[in-house]
Amino acid sequence: MNVDAEVVKVIAMERQEIPLFPLNTVLFPGMMLPLHIFEERYKIMIKHCLAESAEFGVVLLSEGTAEGPLGGIYDVGTTAQINQVDALPGDRFNIVTTGVRRFRVIEEHRDLYPYLTATVEFYPLSEQSSAEALSLAWKLASLVGRYLRLFKDATGTRFQFGKLPTDPLTLAYLVGVILPVENDIKQEILSMPDAYSILLTEYELLKHETLMLEIIRDTRPSWATSEELPYYPN
Repeated sequence: MNVDAEVVKVIAMERQEIPLFPLNTVLFPGMMLPLHIFEERYKIMIKHCLAESAEFGVVLLSEGTAEGPLGGIYDVGTTAQINQVDALPGDRFNIVTTGVRRFRVIEEHRDLYPYLTATVEFYPLSEQSSAEALSLAWKLASLVGRYLRLFKDATGTRFQFGKLPTDPLTLAYLVGVILPVENDIKQEILSMPDAYSILLTEYELLKHETLMLEIIRDTRPSWATSEELPYYPN
């Protein structure tokens, strides 16, 4: 069977071997992720990335912990770009990273380096600007604004939020970051193939969370609206 040379070239360009950092965190593109680097294998990995101006991949652990022996990982993650490095005593350092792009793990390599690497292919969202995705993004942005106002009122948290993005790609990843759900659900969201599927899932989840905040608002006692908590003598 003949294989088109251009197809082979595209596949080769899109597949790369990258270092992986398994964590108990789901990283979305555009999300900031600070990390404290203290294990020897990850010090080696980060120094390599800095020397090569290279990104590394963040993947969610499916079993095990970030420290100690490597556990199982999910096969969809996000590359992280190192933006800031702060050296600490003992050859440790803090870094600040930002999620860049999604990838799928094709093959893991656990014996080539002290840290995990993998052959990956990059996995951009499809149908980012379809009419359905654009319409749903507008509805979701409105719901996010409502949710944030309710959250602010319910918790007394002081924060400011500006105008939310309505383009499907940016909004899909932003809502993935702020959704108050477990990591396995965030992983499902990150792994979805198209923007509409992500936006629809986020809309349903956020609609439930908004309803819960409305119930809290409507049922809390009158004294809870004050900025001061009640005093109960011993």
